[in-house]
Amino acid sequence: MQDRDIPDQKSRADAYLASVEIEKLRINAEISNPEVIHQFNSGNFDMKFPVYRFLAQQRWEKNDRLLLMDRLENMKVIPDTMPTLYPRVDTKLRFPGRSTHWIDPGRIMSTGVTAQAPEFSIQIFEDAAKLYTIVIVDPDTPDIESDTYKTTLHYILADVRISGNEPLVDKATARELIPYLPPHPEKNSGYHRYAVWVFEQPDGERLAVQQRKGKDPVNVESLLERDRFDIRLFRSAHGLKAVGAHFWRNGYDSMTEGVREKFGLGPGNVYTHKRFQHYEDYRE
Repeated sequence: MQDRDIPDQKSRADAYLASVEIEKLRINAEISNPEVIHQFNSGNFDMKFPVYRFLAQQRWEKNDRLLLMDRLENMKVIPDTMPTLYPRVDTKLRFPGRSTHWIDPGRIMSTGVTAQAPEFSIQIFEDAAKLYTIVIVDPDTPDIESDTYKTTLHYILADVRISGNEPLVDKATARELIPYLPPHPEKNSGYHRYAVWVFEQPDGERLAVQQRKGKDPVNVESLLERDRFDIRLFRSAHGLKAVGAHFWRNGYDSMTEGVREKFGLGPGNVYTHKRFQHYEDYRE
């Protein structure tokens, strides 16, 4: 780093701290205003105003964030996909053409409903727009060779621009790195968890699908392979920060074979439980 860069960084840091203090003053000036509280409780408010972002964040932290973390931890999405999470954004999802309602974390869905990529809302609680990457993985793909499970990559959408008053994800302005792969669990493989992770991109930069400086050597192309996808390596290789998550579940159902046929996914395996022979079979 050159010495002349230090004053510029200090100036940016001072400007950021000043903006934070100004926002706090605005919030304190309006937080007790009965009209503000009425507008917020009635749902008739604009998130471009700091006081409404503050109130919305408080409500989210006391309700939906607690539910999210409870589901993520109880259903082992954490640590089976990422080791931990401190949610900073309110992530919601729904599937097009089926319902206008956002689904609760962990809900069991029909494979017919989840055949199309979900719609997302990422509510941030600050004014400045940022860029995010959305990744969907299935950590419950049977790994026959190792008699365990492996992770399959289902979707990567990068350079998602979100601001405090524009939470809906506009896929047309983002960059689809990996197209959406519809869930198609194999018969008798149980319920699969489809984990949605939201990562903040560093310094507001577009995601560069390459090895970042200072990291251990990595096969860059392997970072985007669907089979045996390593979401932790993908995160660290690009300097991403996990800020939000969600998930739903699919099992094999009456729509699965139709989804496989429609998207050319081929026939799936049928898993059976191995039966142990009766002990009398081992008598001499």
